[in-house]
Amino acid sequence: MNAHSSLLPVCKKITAHIAFSKAPSGTSYVSRQEVGYPFHLGRTLKLPQDPPGMAAIYLQSCSGGLFAGETLHLQLHAGPHT
Repeated sequence: MNAHSSLLPVCKKITAHIAFSKAPSGTSYVSRQEVGYPFHLGRTLKLPQDPPGMAAIYLQSCSGGLFAGETLHLQLHAGPHT
């Protein structure tokens, strides 16, 4: 879309908040997730070559991309030893 910026609608700030914590077992996990459209947070992935206790996630856009006027923010917090 090639519209002049003054013609674009003002969009609200879209934010994803994700935090990791460590369980007593030593495994990291997602302890907080506040994820709204267009974000989608996938399940925790554990691959054989990952360090012990590591948690990996994927965050994707289910809207098909980023569009003019969008402002997206991502806040990550990794607790101790996660």
